[in-house]
Amino acid sequence: MRNICRDKVREVLEKLPAEDARLIELLYFAEATVTDTAKLFGCSRKTIQNHRKRILEELCRKMKDQGIQGGYF
Repeated sequence: MRNICRDKVREVLEKLPAEDARLIELLYFAEATVTDTAKLFGCSRKTIQNHRKRILEELCRKMKDQGIQGGYF
């Protein structure tokens, strides 16, 4: 079950625009700080926080469409 859930999350992440996917990768997988990520993207911390919020909301909607809600089917 865990592998199926992980695969569905991976599918959703792969469908993100490249810049959005990079931001999520940096913040959640590379464990970069918001400040470091803002420097890499050449923008403010607030901009990164706003983008992160929008991307996470989009990911939640797409995962619900895949049958995943709260980490479970």
